[in-house]
Amino acid sequence: MSKRTVVVAATGMATVLAAGLAGCGLLPGSTPMRSAPTQAVSTAAPTPSTSVTPTVSATTPSSPPSVAPVKATGQLTFHKANLVSKALVGTCAVVAGKPTVTLADHKNDFYSTVDLTIVLAADGGDVKTLAGALGEDDELITRTMAHPATGTSAHLVESGGVYRISGNVMVYENGSKTGGLIPYNLTATCAKSDWIG
Repeated sequence: MSKRTVVVAATGMATVLAAGLAGCGLLPGSTPMRSAPTQAVSTAAPTPSTSVTPTVSATTPSSPPSVAPVKATGQLTFHKANLVSKALVGTCAVVAGKPTVTLADHKNDFYSTVDLTIVLAADGGDVKTLAGALGEDDELITRTMAHPATGTSAHLVESGGVYRISGNVMVYENGSKTGGLIPYNLTATCAKSDWIG
C-alpha cells in the first residue's frame, strides 16, 4: 500500500469515527442526543373505593299557623248622619302578613257599589291604610276614598273584634287628582275576635 493510500484511508477512518462519536455526544462541543422518555400505560381498571352515600335530612321550615278568614259586617257614615251603608259584608283575614278587613255593599241605594279595604297594623291596634271606592250616584259621580293623605286621620277603638274608626278621609270625584276631606265613621265587626292569630 502506498503512503498516499494509507493517509487517505486513515483520514477516511478518522472522519467516520469523528462522525460516529459526535452522534453519541462524546466529542467536546457536541450536543448529546436525548431519547424521549417512555411512559408505562396501565390498562388495569381502578378498583372502586367504598362508596359513601351522603345523608340528607329534609326539614321543612316551620310556618306560622294560618288563621282562616272570618266573616265581617260593617257600616259607613259620612259627616254625622249621612249614612252611606249599613249593609257592608266581607271578611277579616291576614293577607301577606297584614290584618285586612274588606267590606262591600253592591246593592246600595245611593251609590251603585261600595267597596272598602282597611289594613291594620300587625297587632290590630292601628289603621295603616283605608281605601274605598263608591260607584256612580244619581248624578253619575264616582268617588274614591284614601287614608293616609294630607289632612286625613283614622282613630281606632277596638273591642272584641269590633273596630270603630273615625276621622277625616280624602275623597276624590271622577278620578280627579284634587280631593276634599270628609268626616267619617266606620264600624267593622269581625265574627271572631282572634282572627289575627
